[in-house]
Amino acid sequence: MATSSSTAPTFPPPGLRQPGTNKSLRYFCEDASLFISVDKSNIIYGVWKTRLIQVATHFGVLAILPPPKDESKEVGQGQVGDGSSVDCPLKIQATEGEFEAFLECIYFGDQITLLKKRPAQFWIMAYNMADLYHSELVMEMAKKHLALCPDLHPTTFLNLAMHWHIDDWLEPAFRALLRTPLSSLTSPQLSEIGYSAYLHVAETKERISAHRALCALQAPPVVHHNTCRGAEACTSAWKYAWWGEAEKRGAAAGFVHPNCIPIQKIMNGLANIVISWQMSSGCRKLTLESLFRTEIVVKEEQFIREALTELKKM
Repeated sequence: MATSSSTAPTFPPPGLRQPGTNKSLRYFCEDASLFISVDKSNIIYGVWKTRLIQVATHFGVLAILPPPKDESKEVGQGQVGDGSSVDCPLKIQATEGEFEAFLECIYFGDQITLLKKRPAQFWIMAYNMADLYHSELVMEMAKKHLALCPDLHPTTFLNLAMHWHIDDWLEPAFRALLRTPLSSLTSPQLSEIGYSAYLHVAETKERISAHRALCALQAPPVVHHNTCRGAEACTSAWKYAWWGEAEKRGAAAGFVHPNCIPIQKIMNGLANIVISWQMSSGCRKLTLESLFRTEIVVKEEQFIREALTELKKM
């Protein structure tokens, strides 16, 4: 899932200011109607209040709440925290990066080319902000883009699927982890998915590996067509194609590949399996069709479904 440095997703550094001021460089409109600052930062964001409330309903609540009183302010100066001016911005719970990711989704959400360049961390921040401030629009936008991020590691994908309760992500994230060598996972990545989820991944990988090894060693039986005139030669040709011969790799090699090739990819590849003329076309067609109904496919999918059922309970 990693990308080269020339095509790696990017996100502008947060917290950039206009020269000589504490106004945000990217998000300060001179005709703004709401001024906001975030935790541990004196940067002021000037935005259009109506648009912000339209897509994030919680800001509408914050805008009408009584701000904390500041006795040092004189009448007419504005009250600290009401967001009415640069001098009394509305203070919200967020980091500069989180809030700027959120604002980009709101004010630049129609710039698809720009958003496609954003890394997974950008969308995670945007989603968390959308969840906190009740923005269905940004949540859906984040889910759509995040699932396609090339820098999203399978452990992060699975963690988010479980933490955010997004069932549609659970299966692709789990299958991606099944294709990932467990020895390559770092301690932070293992901590990300947790011990229980790791056990389900490890157990399922082991069950699939054992099942595939057995499938590779036992060539599926030939289904002979009623026009077959040489059953013995036909069966022998199929076995050679399955296990390989004369330095030609057989179909069985795909089942024991260390990268755990998706079973459907293996089965689809069997359509191009090289079989000698000794096997009739009718027998070849029936045998390949029968493979998709055998335990080779059914049992492996059963292992995965059982694990997914347990993960959904977590």
